[in-house]
Amino acid sequence: MSCLMSKLKIAIAGLGFGEKVHIPAIKESDHFDLKFLYHHDKNKIDQIEKNTGVKCYGDWNSIVTSDIEGVIIATPPHVRFKLAKEALEHDKNILLEKPVALTSDEIQHLQRIAISRNLRVCVDFEYRAVPLFMQTKKLLDNNKLGKIYFIKLDWLMSSRSDPNRGWNWYSLSEKGGGVIGALGTHAFDILHWFFGRTTEVDAKTYTSINERPLANQMMKVTSEDICIANLKLSNHPEEIIPCQVSLSSISKNGRGFCLEIYGSKGTLFLGVKIRKIMFMDLI
Repeated sequence: MSCLMSKLKIAIAGLGFGEKVHIPAIKESDHFDLKFLYHHDKNKIDQIEKNTGVKCYGDWNSIVTSDIEGVIIATPPHVRFKLAKEALEHDKNILLEKPVALTSDEIQHLQRIAISRNLRVCVDFEYRAVPLFMQTKKLLDNNKLGKIYFIKLDWLMSSRSDPNRGWNWYSLSEKGGGVIGALGTHAFDILHWFFGRTTEVDAKTYTSINERPLANQMMKVTSEDICIANLKLSNHPEEIIPCQVSLSSISKNGRGFCLEIYGSKGTLFLGVKIRKIMFMDLI
């Protein structure tokens, strides 16, 4: 005899990525009931409700004090901590976009609240569910490459290569903008998942496009669009894996994500833009 489970009642905060990605995914799922949306600009609420067919609030308290069980927070990074903290304090489970917050202290504070209230907090590191990455993880776990000698990860995108692309929060480091928050968070999560934690890092960041237009004026950009880093990764104290990471959001016709793994038994190339894994057996 089957037991039908009720749908999880949830809300979404943030309607950029939230509207483009989260809402369509939730509406296709049999596990969730999307009850509310949140947007900080109350002047846009009527249009949001018309576009989505979902009740929208400009008051976060109205959502977290309701009977929903979870929230997805897909706002710009600088407001995520406040929204997440208030949601946890009202016993709501959370799915957070990355970066989770602006500082590690804020992240640890959210973790303490979640643990004390026995709540679930997840971060949307979706690459762990991509088949190519899952296949790579399986090859590594099965020791197909042997001892890993060296790793090189390039993520070269063109999303912000046009200097005429408008200025917004992404242009400000103090609001969590920049290529590290956009790509680096995923890159480091993938590396830690595959190879172990970072024990040492030496990085340089650069801002190649220093101004962007807003209305009729040019605004200063303070967030980085390039990051070059050398890392040491390790699952065991006696085993260190050197890793080189290059991130860019201003590379015209960039090759996208490319991971090179060099081991004692073989070499593996993972390229997402060309959607393939290449494995070279060396022995």
